[in-house]
Amino acid sequence: MNPTTTFSQLYKWDDSASSHYHDTAEDRSSQLSAICKTLFSLKSGTSLEGNGPFSSLLKEKGDIHIWQNNEEIIKSAPSTGMLSMLKLDAFTRDNILTYTIGFDNGKIDIGQNAYVSKELSDVLKKYMGSSINKDMIKNIPSSNVFGILALNFKPEGFKELIKLTGTDGLVNMYAQQMGFNLDDISKATNSDWLLAFSDFKMGNDSLKYKNGMADDSEGNGFRMPEFKYIISVGIGDKSSLQKIINAVAKMGSQTGNNPMANYVMNDKTFAIGNTVSFANQYLSGSNNEFDFINQFSGHPVGFFIDIHQFLSGLSSMPVNDQNEKDFLDKSLNTWKNIIASGGEFKDNGFRFHTEINFVDLQTNALKQLNNYMDEIYKISEARKQQSNKKLDSLLTPPPSDTVRPK
Repeated sequence: MNPTTTFSQLYKWDDSASSHYHDTAEDRSSQLSAICKTLFSLKSGTSLEGNGPFSSLLKEKGDIHIWQNNEEIIKSAPSTGMLSMLKLDAFTRDNILTYTIGFDNGKIDIGQNAYVSKELSDVLKKYMGSSINKDMIKNIPSSNVFGILALNFKPEGFKELIKLTGTDGLVNMYAQQMGFNLDDISKATNSDWLLAFSDFKMGNDSLKYKNGMADDSEGNGFRMPEFKYIISVGIGDKSSLQKIINAVAKMGSQTGNNPMANYVMNDKTFAIGNTVSFANQYLSGSNNEFDFINQFSGHPVGFFIDIHQFLSGLSSMPVNDQNEKDFLDKSLNTWKNIIASGGEFKDNGFRFHTEINFVDLQTNALKQLNNYMDEIYKISEARKQQSNKKLDSLLTPPPSDTVRPK
């Protein structure tokens, strides 16, 4: 038996006649017993025991172990249209993810290993950096950061990844028409990349819908969210970077929306902000310390999202529905943040570690998660009952004042 043989292949259904629907329990039990005997008698060569990622997964300490074969999932997926024209074998072959999940007091620990093809692995190993530039994070001119993606990856690697798709010639031809080439992409920046969001809140401007269209003429609808952002990269070759900036600005002018309107740069750093002043503050430098920076240290990839800050911003909105308020309050009192880091190559795979942190640090995460799901279910049922009552009131005819003649 092939390790990827499915249950449906072992147990063939006869759809032409509903015979299995009318089978006796004894008949089905004998078939299921045969399947179980086959599974338990598999030799190591025909089971997942011989699969390297799977055997490594079983050695990891945790409460839940997950093995996911993305290559087989992609093969069984429907046609991807334009993507099917690309050479994606290097990205899909031998693509396996494994997860080890552990429930501790106040947090869920997730260890992840990503296994990819040799071609893709060779590129990523060669161009993956050593450690995130922490100064780029400290320079963010706000102490209310709620989202970060930081990366240390050599730009030459992007060119090699494009080559793996077989579209490097086409991309280079289009880039040259815009005034740069693939070599400029490789030289324009250094290895430091940052995307950061901060200061989330619900703004004063509001939006409501009238006849299915957005309308804020009366200013008493849904309040629009506001936040600040920074996109920043370290500068490699300034002339190459300027070519790319000019090309992006040219494309933006054709659509009437210039994404380079708020960019600034000095000799070392390029930055785009939601405003020029915020981008300039970033370049001027700060020395903000964030708790998650230590967990990013020594890793080429870092991710952070402050769920609690995001929910706090939403909670400032007036809510008329009590069920919605209960849902938001319960979520606000449960979730704190998510911190992920990693990217190192070890034991034939790229390793990552994620923490999902709770507000309550003393109670086991599984117990908190179970309690949260129970409460959300109760809120959902209350909302459903409320909707049914409204529907019943609409369907119930009003009492008649007229008396019919006998």
